[in-house]
Order: sequence, then C-alpha cells, then structure tokens
Amino acid sequence: MAATIPYEDIADEDLRAELQSLGLTIPHTQSVIAPDVGAYDVPFYHKLLAMEAYTYERSEQPDQPGVVEYTPYWETYNAALMGYVKHAPLSKQKLKDVVAGLYGFLSVHYGHGAGNVSTIHQSNAKSIFVMNGFIETVVGRPLAYYDDYIAEDPMATPEPTLASSARLEEDPDVVNTAWDSDLGKLNGLLAKYADAISDVAVNAMFDNTDPNAQGLAITETWDMIFIGLNWKWYIDHFQSTFVIPPRPTI
Repeated sequence: MAATIPYEDIADEDLRAELQSLGLTIPHTQSVIAPDVGAYDVPFYHKLLAMEAYTYERSEQPDQPGVVEYTPYWETYNAALMGYVKHAPLSKQKLKDVVAGLYGFLSVHYGHGAGNVSTIHQSNAKSIFVMNGFIETVVGRPLAYYDDYIAEDPMATPEPTLASSARLEEDPDVVNTAWDSDLGKLNGLLAKYADAISDVAVNAMFDNTDPNAQGLAITETWDMIFIGLNWKWYIDHFQSTFVIPPRPTI
C-alpha cells in the first residue's frame, strides 16, 4: 500500500479541507488506484484517491455500500487509467516529425510571422496528452460524484436487476478512447506546422532574383506553374483556399 499523503501535500485547498472535515486520508488502505497515476498528474491522482476513499467510507447511498461493493468498479477504472498513462510512446519517427515540425513552425513564425501564436501554446505536450480533457473534468467534480452504487434487486420486475455504479462504469470507456483523441490533436498540429512552413517556402520561391534549377527566371517559373500548367485554373475552379503568391515583377 502506498504511504498516506499528508494533508499539507494536497495542493487543492478545497479538497484538503473537505478531506479533513470528513476525517478521510488518502490513499485508502484498500485503494486500487496505482501510484503511476500520481506520477502522471498529481492533482488528478489526489482527486481520484479522495473520490475512491469517499465511496469506501462515506457513501450516502441507502444500502451503505463500501469497499466490497465499489472495489470492482474502481479496479476496472484503474485498468483504463493504466492503459493511458502506461501507453506505448509515440514511435521514434513520429517524435522526429513532431520535433522537426515544431522547429520549423517556430522558425517561420518568429522569422516570418507565419502561423498563429496559439499553435505554440497548443503544442505543449501537457496540453495535448490530457486524456482528451478528462483530467480537468475529474478534478472539477464534487467529491461524492462516484457515489451512485445501486444494489442488485432479485425481486425487481419485469426482470431482476444487477448491481451497478453508472458513473464508475461509464468513465473507463471515456478513458479508453482518450489516447486516440489526443493523438488526433497532435496530428492536427502537425498539419498546422506543415501548412505554415509550406506557406513561407512557396512564397520564398518567388521572392528572389536567382533562376531556379531549371534555368527559368522567377516570372517564368510563376507563369509555368500557375498558367502553363493550369494550377491557377485548378485553384479558381475548385475554389481552393490556397493563396497564390503575387506574380513577380522582376
């Protein structure tokens, strides 16, 4: 069992006060939430431990459930959390793409004013891998949020009912889909990097007086691409959002 966390180590003042007023300590002696969650995000971990302890010791449900009733649900929840916080890392190539893309974006943003500064803020790894916003959601929930256990009812009609804890059953499914959602955000950022870099690169092609590798002057190159090879037609006809660089005058 993990060592008891001193109240003074709980940064959330409201959570600390609530635990003290209820006489709860975390983690509970029979907690099933792995410390790996704490290594990932401390406030999230503390809140989950507090919510778990509340269900075990302070449940307000009519049938007064506790450790025995709630543990299976928390075990399933913990398994989902481990699937995320212990997920295989991005491939080496993917990380190279991220670093190279971000480097390129920073270069063209600060050097040429390309792209939006918000993209830089969104690129913080701790803003991307947040269980698709689930971490912030849980931290903001009331302590008793998961205290919703309903005992089985063999006499229920038309059919007997099984025991349930709806919120504890729903959230593992949310966590299980979070990695793919966060990866989607990262892929969106990679596209933003590429877009900003290519904007600068395309415009730079027509922003000097040196002939290109084919020996065409800049004006000739522009005419070849956009008129001779009909890319202006394509852009106009299909109403592309691509902005054609101004035709060079040199």
